Amino acid sequence: MRQHGSLIGLQRKYGYYETGLSTIKQETATQTRFSRTDGNRRRTQDPGEATSKAADPANGLKSPDQRLPRSARLRSNRDFQEAYAQRRRVIGCYMVLFIRSGPDNALRLGVVASRRVGNAVARARAKRRLREAFRRVRHDIRDNRDVVLVARRSILRACWKNVESDLQRVLQKAGFLPGKRRD
Repeated sequence: MRQHGSLIGLQRKYGYYETGLSTIKQETATQTRFSRTDGNRRRTQDPGEATSKAADPANGLKSPDQRLPRSARLRSNRDFQEAYAQRRRVIGCYMVLFIRSGPDNALRLGVVASRRVGNAVARARAKRRLREAFRRVRHDIRDNRDVVLVARRSILRACWKNVESDLQRVLQKAGFLPGKRRD
């Protein structure tokens, strides 16, 4: 086995070949890691405890549920196709709103971002922004028709306030919010 030249020179000059190293393997004090319930003191013991505090008006938090549950979303392809076929739409700067009327309406939301918006990461971001903007104004809507929001490419560069105001303007035009009503 050939060694690097400078290393051999140092070994000859100082006369050592790892002579100061012990050949006895020292035992290291390793602690085995066990999962414990008291490992994180900030974490609550009861998983249901955190959710019960969130809806408690005594904590100063709003009582109505702000989440967008699965029952409030359009999921089937048939529902989306019906919304497009009814041809009632309102066009905004960052989104296109389609309105679906039918016997099973319940103010459900469907969000779409086509490949024109961008790659998968950009489409997911656009859909998250639309979903969050709708979630914030959902409790002000006094209609029960279903809504399909189609993202436009410009939503990715828009600031959040513009996205929210565009959604409110589109919902007013469609007659979901008080203000202008489209007939």
